[in-house]
Amino acid sequence: MIQGKKILVVTTTDNMIWQFLLPHIEDLKAKNNTVECACNETGFWFKEMEKSGLKLHKIDFPRNPLSTKLFKAKKQLCNLVKNSHYDLIICHQPVGGVMGRIAGHKYHIPVIYVAHGFHFFKGCPKKNLIYKAVEKYYSRYTDALVTMNEEDYQAALKFKAKRVYKINGIGVDLSIYHLDKDLDCHKHREELGVSEGDFVVISVAEFIKRKNVITLIKAIERINEKSIKLVLCGCGKLEQELRNYVNEKNLNSRVKFAGYRKDISKCIQVCDCLVLASYHEGLPRCIMEAMALGKPVICSDVRGSRDLIKGAGGIIVGIKDIEGYKNAVLTLSQDSAMRETFSNRNMEAIKQYSLENVLQQMRKIYEEM
Repeated sequence: MIQGKKILVVTTTDNMIWQFLLPHIEDLKAKNNTVECACNETGFWFKEMEKSGLKLHKIDFPRNPLSTKLFKAKKQLCNLVKNSHYDLIICHQPVGGVMGRIAGHKYHIPVIYVAHGFHFFKGCPKKNLIYKAVEKYYSRYTDALVTMNEEDYQAALKFKAKRVYKINGIGVDLSIYHLDKDLDCHKHREELGVSEGDFVVISVAEFIKRKNVITLIKAIERINEKSIKLVLCGCGKLEQELRNYVNEKNLNSRVKFAGYRKDISKCIQVCDCLVLASYHEGLPRCIMEAMALGKPVICSDVRGSRDLIKGAGGIIVGIKDIEGYKNAVLTLSQDSAMRETFSNRNMEAIKQYSLENVLQQMRKIYEEM
């Protein structure tokens, strides 16, 4: 494990650090390393992390990797790196990944790039292949390229990074995602708008095209059993469009919008299964959380989701297969023995994706560097 180093974590957005990276930063700081972050301020997360004592540098990263604003962001980051004398850069997300590697190469600083899911993948639109060209080019400036699923790992092996690794995601804290015996499930279900006797399917996903939430709503629409409900935890630019569809189809009693939640573990615990219909994923956190809580999973047949559920506890469905999602929900709702089997498999399988295990994998990468 590295000790006594000055490390810069580069991400496109502050939300990435808030949601996924704080335990990794704390692990580095525990070994007497100084850790600072460079990211854009996109919400409350930036100021909240500053209040906690984390040093953040605001860089005006655009989310669009083709934006002309990249030139300004590149200059800001390079000036920071030039004047701060870092020993290591760890970068995340496509824009943060490219910018971090440019700065590291320019000032001769080792760089680790953690790919949470390449934006190119099997079956992706041809326009996405530009991401493959970019990743391949900047891999030459990468001392360690870290991937999280088998498809990305195999792709990365064909690039020019000095070292390529695969880790088990960003890590799930099993001390948080465990069954709470004191949870008032009846009360929490009422808060979500569902009843004790309902079979409740939960989706934890941003309302954007990639997450394909509309397919889940259409699947519920085709189910005649009124006690089968869908709870949508999330928000996003397609929310009004989804709400309009639910209203037009008179599904308000069966599709519940729960909004952005800070109690996801409780929401998942009081539901019967989790469903994720994404067009592509890296290694989805919500599936790992559901596995830790012993819930069966229904997911689309894409990398990441497939890595987690194949051979574990769930049903894999074609991305746009509305009938397939419908049948999977019906099957689980009618077969309690299958649900119990899937529950046990998932709670066992998730152990390899635990936060402590992933932190140990990262420590070995640091040591090899």
